[in-house]
Amino acid sequence: MKRRLALALLAVLLLVSSVSLAAPRATATPKPTPTPKPIDQSVFPLDGATAEADTVLRATAYARGKIVDTLKKGLKLTVTGASYASDGSLWYAVTTKSSKKEGFLPADAVVLDAKPTATPKPTATPKKSARATATPKPAERNNEPISTRGYIGNSNSKVFHLPTCSHLPNQENQVSFSSRSKAVSEGYRACEICKP
Repeated sequence: MKRRLALALLAVLLLVSSVSLAAPRATATPKPTPTPKPIDQSVFPLDGATAEADTVLRATAYARGKIVDTLKKGLKLTVTGASYASDGSLWYAVTTKSSKKEGFLPADAVVLDAKPTATPKPTATPKKSARATATPKPAERNNEPISTRGYIGNSNSKVFHLPTCSHLPNQENQVSFSSRSKAVSEGYRACEICKP
C-alpha cells in the first residue's frame, strides 16, 4: 500500500513538473529602435569641438568598443564624421588635436562649438568649343539654415524632400517649394525617408 501511494505521488510530481516545464514563459517585447535621421556628412570636418567631460575614445562607434585613449574635459577635437550605433545612438568620429589619435565618441560627450570648415570649390576649366554650352549651377544646399531653404519636389513622382535628403531627384526633375503646405497643396506627398 505504501509503495502504491509513493508511486502515485511520484507520478503526480512528474506530471506537475512536466506541465510547468512545457508551459511557455513570458518574454519581454523588444522596444522598437527609432529610425535615425539621415546625417548630412557634407558639414564635416568641424574644427574646434571639445570633449564635454572626462571620457574614453573608442575604436568603434560602440559603447563596449576597444578603448583608444582617455580624454580630459575641454580637450580640443576635430569632428570628421558622424554615424549611428546599432542601438540608434549618435556617435562622432573625432581626431584629437594634441595627439592626433582617431576614434569615436558618443554625441553627448562632444561640444560642437565651431562652424563647418569651408570646402574649397573646384575651379571651372573653360571649355573651348565652337558653340557655347551653359554649365548648370550646382544646387546650393548649405548656404542657409534648413528651416529657410524650403523643400525640393520631384516632378515625376510627386514626392517632396528636405534639401538634405539622400533621395533628391535629378536636377531637371526638381521643383522648389517655399513651404510644406505649398507642396501638399500642389499634390505632392512627403518623402518616407527624410520625413519633411
